[in-house]
Amino acid sequence: MNKIFLFSFIFLNILGFYISGSFNSLLGRDIFTDNSYFLLENGLNIYSVSNLYPVFTSAFFHANLIHLAMNMIALYQFGNLVLKSTSVSVFFQIFIGSLLMSSLFSLLYIYFWDSTVNVIGASGAIFGLFSFYFMYIKNFKLFLIQFIVFHAVIFAFELPIAWYAHLGGAIFGILYYLYIFRFFKKSPFQPLN
Repeated sequence: MNKIFLFSFIFLNILGFYISGSFNSLLGRDIFTDNSYFLLENGLNIYSVSNLYPVFTSAFFHANLIHLAMNMIALYQFGNLVLKSTSVSVFFQIFIGSLLMSSLFSLLYIYFWDSTVNVIGASGAIFGLFSFYFMYIKNFKLFLIQFIVFHAVIFAFELPIAWYAHLGGAIFGILYYLYIFRFFKKSPFQPLN
């Protein structure tokens, strides 16, 4: 059951990529390298302030096939770990909560710092799963080191990756973990094998 749930999220992302690619192929664009027109309309950007549906849908669209593949590999890895450790309900709450928090951080960044940014992809939600899992296995230090190194590479090479979305998602994963443990006073989840 857990695998079916996880694969349904992966399928939604592939479907989003297919929809955006199909729309662009109708316009004569290469669906594997240029989804820019569709994504400008459906990504998080300065226009999203008045049109809120991209807050929920932008995570299911990706810029190109490499972007999709990298995010789906990470979603499978960390989604699988969270599902094995907890439940479908917890996975869903973390994914959606992290998606919303990463969207909020993205909109704040767009509004206050750079109005030319267009944010798409599931990585904010994936970073929520990532941070939650490392909190769960009591290895926050390893999470922090990986988070810093990953983002240092982004900054060093000036890669167009939404670090602020990652930060928002990661913060939600940490807060969710802390809330659960405070609320239940102990882990409500099954132990890891």
